[in-house]
Amino acid sequence: MSTTQTNNQSLNDTHRGMKIARWAAVPTLLMALLNVPAGFAGSESDVPAGVAWTATVLGLAGLIAGIALLRRVSWSVPAVAAVGALNLLGAIAAMAEGWEGAPIGLVLSVITLGLLAPAVRRP
Repeated sequence: MSTTQTNNQSLNDTHRGMKIARWAAVPTLLMALLNVPAGFAGSESDVPAGVAWTATVLGLAGLIAGIALLRRVSWSVPAVAAVGALNLLGAIAAMAEGWEGAPIGLVLSVITLGLLAPAVRRP
């Protein structure tokens, strides 16, 4: 295979990976919408206030990152990956504590990171 063919194949793989990665915005935005109200729940929730407000901030970051991914902003893939990884860690901790919503967070985080995998894969 010539160098030109290899470069063209690499570009096609990258483009295909980004098209798939853009779908990661869906679970990211859904998770963000679920996280944002956490801090405002107050004493209604069994989640400590500090953790709830951290989830709210992470939700706002997820909204920004998800919209940026849809708009094809250059920094969006690493931002969505970071939000997805932090959501995954939070979901694992929430499962250990038995907090409400942990299974949903776990599933959405895994889907997000799975959809991003083709975009962050290095040849």
